[in-house]
Amino acid sequence: MITAHNWVDLRQRASSGIETLRAHFEGHAYERECLDAHLHDDIGLDDLAIACGVYRFRLTRAFKASFGLAPHAYLIQLRLAKARQWLARGMAPAEVAHALCFADQSHLGRWFRRAYDLTPGHYSKRCTNVPD
Repeated sequence: MITAHNWVDLRQRASSGIETLRAHFEGHAYERECLDAHLHDDIGLDDLAIACGVYRFRLTRAFKASFGLAPHAYLIQLRLAKARQWLARGMAPAEVAHALCFADQSHLGRWFRRAYDLTPGHYSKRCTNVPD
């Protein structure tokens, strides 16, 4: 049975664990680098947790505390930034979606529209229709 005293003790232990991981993330940023390196792979939270040697729930809490985003949201932002670069160079949206591990072109389109209020096709046209 959890008493008020035990509850406070559990909360203190949890917060100290998150602070320890926050210091780890700020000092080494291994988890962030791992996501950066696997931008083109279909990496899951379990894979990332195994690579970092922590439980996935602890990883998520500490990552969010350190960087302000969940690991998946950070990965989506990385992929969208790379998609913008490739679309600006004239790459087709379907190719971009496949290369960045989106399920399909419409999946890329939904995320892209949510982030930039443009479809990938419109963004590509705006970037390529710039007069010389």
